[in-house]
Amino acid sequence: MNQVSLFDVPSSEPLASRMRPVSLDEFVGQDHLIGEGKILRKMIESDNVSSCVFWGLQVLEKLL
Repeated sequence: MNQVSLFDVPSSEPLASRMRPVSLDEFVGQDHLIGEGKILRKMIESDNVSSCVFWGLQVLEKLL
């Protein structure tokens, strides 16, 4: 994967849009859900996602 500087290319597109992952392979973390062969990844790749509710400690999300 080539590393591209966000500051070299002038763009009117917002930073959040430029940083947004395009594929599941570009996500960092959450390998237990979207890693190769994991349940959520299989659902997304097979276009078979139904309603999902994820829960956990909110504090951890802010620390990680």
